[in-house]
Amino acid sequence: MKTGELIKIYSRKYDGKEIGEGTPNKFLGEFIIKKVIEEDAYSGKWIGVKNKKKYMIIETEVSGMRNPENGGSRFEIIEI
Repeated sequence: MKTGELIKIYSRKYDGKEIGEGTPNKFLGEFIIKKVIEEDAYSGKWIGVKNKKKYMIIETEVSGMRNPENGGSRFEIIEI
């Protein structure tokens, strides 16, 4: 994600699948990225803005080793 980018965040991002496919996927909202704190292939932390409020967006890797259809990452949104 890049600073200034408008993004749609869902509770999960699955390996090899489009957002929203597969397991039910909760829409968490649209955010404008204001700051990139850290970013890697399947993890990261960003500051996002939605409706003039700031949020910490946290992406955490979910292993698909035991269940390949669940591999990818999950997102958590925390108001700050």
